[in-house]
Amino acid sequence: MTPATRLKLALSLIGFLTWAYGVRAGHSGLRLTGIGFLAGAFAVRIIDAGRRRGRDEAVDSDSPAG
Repeated sequence: MTPATRLKLALSLIGFLTWAYGVRAGHSGLRLTGIGFLAGAFAVRIIDAGRRRGRDEAVDSDSPAG
């Protein structure tokens, strides 16, 4: 499991639990904090995908043509 995957899972779990507790307790601040953690997990996913795509393109351009 890569460090980025661990980070995404941790942020998602923290976000979901915080959001769920905020809903249960009726506390809008906790709900928004949970949503923020979930948005952070999504941002890590987007950033990680971009980095992987950049590495794949760099490897393809180093290979000999034909």
